[in-house]
Amino acid sequence: MAVSELMRLFKTIFNMQSIVIVDEYNTPFMSMLHNSRFNESERKNIFDIYMHLLSSILKGNDYLHKSILVSVFNICDVGLGSGFSNVEVYMTHSGLSGISHVPNPFEHAFDFTVSDVWGLIN
Repeated sequence: MAVSELMRLFKTIFNMQSIVIVDEYNTPFMSMLHNSRFNESERKNIFDIYMHLLSSILKGNDYLHKSILVSVFNICDVGLGSGFSNVEVYMTHSGLSGISHVPNPFEHAFDFTVSDVWGLIN
């Protein structure tokens, strides 16, 4: 995989592990699921390729310090997080009354704060 090779080179040259940030990581996968031209066999093959790509970057990679996957969907809920360890999920709606009571330490870093959302609603 090209990304794994880049991470290896980064470690060799700078003697540092990589931090991988993937924004909207599941967009290609979700687009494939909603595209009716793919039959079940083709969808399974695409899913397997996608899982291999994520796994090669995120699992057992000595050059990886940490990764951040950003998406609208929870990686575990869409079936892409199977087999990953040390996964922490922070949803942007965490802490919104009536939606989730799970505290989100990164709430301030998302586009909308809880007060922003309630301001838009009201």
